[in-house]
Amino acid sequence: MTPATTTPVDGVRAVYQPIVDLDSGDTVAYEALARFDPETGYPDPAAAFDAARRQGPTALARLDHACITAAVQGALEGGLPATTALFVNILPTTLRRRVPKDLQPVVAAAAGTLRIVVEVTEIHVTARPAELLAFAARNRGRGFGLAVDDVGVNPDSLALLPLLRPDVIKLDRSILASRPTVHTGRILAAVLAAAEATGAVILAEGIECERDAQVARTLGATYGQGWHFARPGPFPTQHTTPRTPLPLLGTAPDVVPRTPFDLIADERMLGRDAPYEYLLAISHDLEAKAARLDAPIVVSTFQDAERFTPATAQRYQGLTAAASIVAALATDLPCQPAPGVRGARLRADDPVRHDWNVVVLAPHFAAALIARDRTRSGPVEHRRYDYTVTHDPATVTLAAQSLLDRLVPT
Repeated sequence: MTPATTTPVDGVRAVYQPIVDLDSGDTVAYEALARFDPETGYPDPAAAFDAARRQGPTALARLDHACITAAVQGALEGGLPATTALFVNILPTTLRRRVPKDLQPVVAAAAGTLRIVVEVTEIHVTARPAELLAFAARNRGRGFGLAVDDVGVNPDSLALLPLLRPDVIKLDRSILASRPTVHTGRILAAVLAAAEATGAVILAEGIECERDAQVARTLGATYGQGWHFARPGPFPTQHTTPRTPLPLLGTAPDVVPRTPFDLIADERMLGRDAPYEYLLAISHDLEAKAARLDAPIVVSTFQDAERFTPATAQRYQGLTAAASIVAALATDLPCQPAPGVRGARLRADDPVRHDWNVVVLAPHFAAALIARDRTRSGPVEHRRYDYTVTHDPATVTLAAQSLLDRLVPT
């Protein structure tokens, strides 16, 4: 059959795969997966989404929203109890788009009725950090949970886990299937650290036998999903209430400040009226530490573009070899001030415009120089700053989010 020439919205349906508590064996959730009716001409979801991508962003978002709607509609019609969660997938490119009007009633019916966990893939989380963080905050405000899928495929995004604060971290099947290596250990250490810091639970994907389930437990997973338990299929006609529902964090994240400097109370200020050269030495030290870390986020503000000198560009380009995100913010700065470096052009009235920040966040490291220019004019080498240096993970995480919110998508 020749594939349809339009996006197959009407032919979308959902199948459901159980998510199981590895200790009790109870089904605590279902993940909804998109399928397409034969008349659409698409043999599998990949073909349908490839066709939608060729048609453009609007068609792709429309298809993604249709898949979400089919998942929610099937769960509502099947009487999914509030104690059992529903995992629905969303593409990063859909994050900033509104649900089409004709699909809104079904999605609205789910709010307050279903225990929804929105699932985003780890492969793309670094492309749109500002939109992803805003999306996570909005959905948490609606009472939805957040899951990060395919963790282990792209280790570059591990540093984003503390920023996202997901309810569920889903270990990719490759972690179970491969022999343990240093790479595996780095991923697991980062995942366990994020789970400890945020309260997230760990779910192992691709469990195909009892041995896989045992390995998943040893890796810290409390939940599992895979053919060992059930293949994706029609929504079940009978439901058993889990003895312990899948926990969701359920609390809104801390309010993100407009600038990192807003995080500093007077009693936390380490230095006042400090000369430029001392802060420059601290900045270089933090950059050198970042170069030795695994997949850090490095985001810095430079006030004016001329302070992002050729020497600075060379240092920051060097950081991109191992970092997940390297970003620089200043007035009149191009979107890529050095190869691999994300740029953000600050408005003249942006309050961070007078600040000097170097924020480094990695799975096992957090540090930030947070400073504000007291003089705001004259030669840079004559300027003086109020500042602090912090290694508090919560403060560094909020500082990073404050700056990442200014980045545009790649």
